[in-house]
Amino acid sequence: MKIKVFNIFCIVILFSTICYGQEFSNFSNVEDFFNLQKNKVEEILIKENGYKLKSKDLKSGILTYTKQNSVYTFVVNLKFKGDQLRMIGWNDMINRSLFIVNDIGNDVSYRIDETKTNDYLGVFTSKSIEKGFVVSIFKTQPNLQKGMISFTLSNVGSSKTKSVTTKGLSITKETKENEPALIKDIFRKNGKIYISLDIVQIEYTKINDYKVINQNSKIRTFEVSENVKIKDNNCRTIVENDYLIKNREIHISKKNNEICMFSSVDGIITEINFGCWN
Repeated sequence: MKIKVFNIFCIVILFSTICYGQEFSNFSNVEDFFNLQKNKVEEILIKENGYKLKSKDLKSGILTYTKQNSVYTFVVNLKFKGDQLRMIGWNDMINRSLFIVNDIGNDVSYRIDETKTNDYLGVFTSKSIEKGFVVSIFKTQPNLQKGMISFTLSNVGSSKTKSVTTKGLSITKETKENEPALIKDIFRKNGKIYISLDIVQIEYTKINDYKVINQNSKIRTFEVSENVKIKDNNCRTIVENDYLIKNREIHISKKNNEICMFSSVDGIITEINFGCWN
């Protein structure tokens, strides 16, 4: 009788773990949510997965859904733009989350492999240029103590090259955020400063050590904002785009590991960092 009761108890625990493990553990299925209309996403969360709407942040537009078992409170945060999902954040149990981490790291569309590390705390990101997604993994001590880990997947749009020809220049019209690149040229034309970049990927081998991967040597030319924020390798902040022209020879990449990090909005570079990121 005791053996039978023990077996039933084990089955209940196993069933509970399976039922209350996040349904978002398969990373490709999470991406599929972005192809659905808002009412369908909410229907899947509420009717199929048992979540309840807890709150809505009017300022950020984030909807928070929760469900609970005897051990965990599972949380899913959604952000929509109109009827289209733009961001989904969730937590998950450690043993299932490791599969997500490996899936992301092994997906050829995603770059920056620090997502595969699991031995120190922090926020780690991986980006798919082709798919237009950025995933952030949050490793906090309180979450790890509860056997949990948190994820956020954001749709930033595909970064397929968009360009326009103006005054004899083919200008890239892309929005980027903290993108690594090799600097191929810095020049002035028609009163504006431009920078030609070869976007690369970074693979972290240690906490502060990385190697540069250049899968596509396509050169993109961006306009530089008059109010561009520049950080040099001594972490000094410079608000002067003429600095780029004056220091052109210093900053043009002569080696594969001489990269910068830049951000742009609709093809205009707003920030550029020459080494102040370690």
